[in-house]
Amino acid sequence: MAVNNVCIIWLGLFLGLLDVSTALVKTNISVVSIKHAPYLYTTDDGEYTGYIPDILDHLAQVVGFNYTLYESPDRKYGTLVNGTWSGMMKEIEDGIADLGGLMTVTYTRSQFVEFSYPVEYLGPAIVMKRPDRDRPSLQENLAKLLAPLEFSVWLMSILALLVTGTVLYIISHFNPYEWRRMSKDREATIREAESFTCLNSFFFVVSTLMWQGYVRAPRSVGARVVVVSWWSFTVVLLLSYTASLTNYLGATPEPFAVQGYSKIRSFRDLAANKEIRIGVIPTGATEARYRDSKSDTDIKIYEKIVKDRQYQNESGHIPANVEELETYLRQRTYSDYALLLESPTAKFIANKKPCDLYMISGGIITSHQAFAMAKGSTLRGPIDLALMKLHQSGELAAIEQRWFGSLCKESVYQVDESIHAEMPEFNPLDLGTFSSALLIIVAGIVLGGFISIIEICIYKWAETRVDDEDEVEPISSNRNSKIYEPETGDRLLNQDSKRGGATQV
Repeated sequence: MAVNNVCIIWLGLFLGLLDVSTALVKTNISVVSIKHAPYLYTTDDGEYTGYIPDILDHLAQVVGFNYTLYESPDRKYGTLVNGTWSGMMKEIEDGIADLGGLMTVTYTRSQFVEFSYPVEYLGPAIVMKRPDRDRPSLQENLAKLLAPLEFSVWLMSILALLVTGTVLYIISHFNPYEWRRMSKDREATIREAESFTCLNSFFFVVSTLMWQGYVRAPRSVGARVVVVSWWSFTVVLLLSYTASLTNYLGATPEPFAVQGYSKIRSFRDLAANKEIRIGVIPTGATEARYRDSKSDTDIKIYEKIVKDRQYQNESGHIPANVEELETYLRQRTYSDYALLLESPTAKFIANKKPCDLYMISGGIITSHQAFAMAKGSTLRGPIDLALMKLHQSGELAAIEQRWFGSLCKESVYQVDESIHAEMPEFNPLDLGTFSSALLIIVAGIVLGGFISIIEICIYKWAETRVDDEDEVEPISSNRNSKIYEPETGDRLLNQDSKRGGATQV
């Protein structure tokens, strides 16, 4: 009896060791994945090729196994609903697939499956359509010139120019101390009298606005007050415009190389822009990251993602994978749509012909991609060691370059979020800030007009007084009087000469 028990024990130990050794040297495994470039392609012969099969081929040589690759039935990575996974996660959790990937490592997924050594590191990236032109249009250039000031400031400045020119002409026309009246009194030339005609008055205002100088200045005190107030207004206007333009050029991103002109240069710009819609892969790790994030920028981006999905739902079709998102983006005429993808996929799409896309990367790493397997899988150790070996030998980098190599120039625009955060926010000069300059010109016009009225009254009073003093006394009847009219005096002298001659005779 004891001998039988010993035999049974040894037989159990032998069978257990046999199972363990079989598990450790399992040579046929199944791998589940999702077909999207460049990770997984299908050739014309129906064979799989791409980044994932290339890595699996190298792993198979190092570890020593054969694999069968198949696609996830619902073509999804997996979503957890009421404790049940879908997609690739369900295939792995149910034991149908021994290996799954590549997948983005997340906290939720790590609770149900194990992940291998990282295959590639990644972060979020923005993919957008390049504008059809390399340089901004004339309308955009003009908009840049007008951007430093609000429309109300431009309108009030033009109104101030018209009012100042009109008031200056009226004063020059009616004020008796101006060039026009002096020319009438023959105290100035005709050319000087034309210094402030209607056309020349407006030309004087415009030329002084451009700091081009002038030939003659007004003579009357009232007109000079108006001109001085206009000069003060001009100085404030030009200095304010220059300062606002400097701020505008410092806060507005410069376009990079071939990309041309774009309003988006970071995730913060994308979140703040109300014109650009955002698309992501449904139920993917990128969407989950923005949904669960507590960052203000990420919250705004996720709100735009939800809004865009509602828009797509109303239009009748929601892009379900990378290929459909890429096709939808390339069909856009304007840069009003952006994709949020993991940086490797974004780089691959932006580097494809016809080179009509570009990507914006923040240069940050938020996660990594790896192969997923069931909890306690015996494949974990050998695959980790094999991936480490591929990393150190440079084989993994060569594989990545083979499938993600660039075919386009200047397709990646990498920015530093910390530098962008220090950029001053641009606000155009508003009417409230510019009100002091307007008060100066209004006060000058009112004061100059009032002084001109006083000058006209003074001149009229002085002219009346001179007329009173110039009144002469009546001519005396005395022949010896020495006051004669010129012709009358000559006639009297002739008569006296005749009388003298007669007397002498």
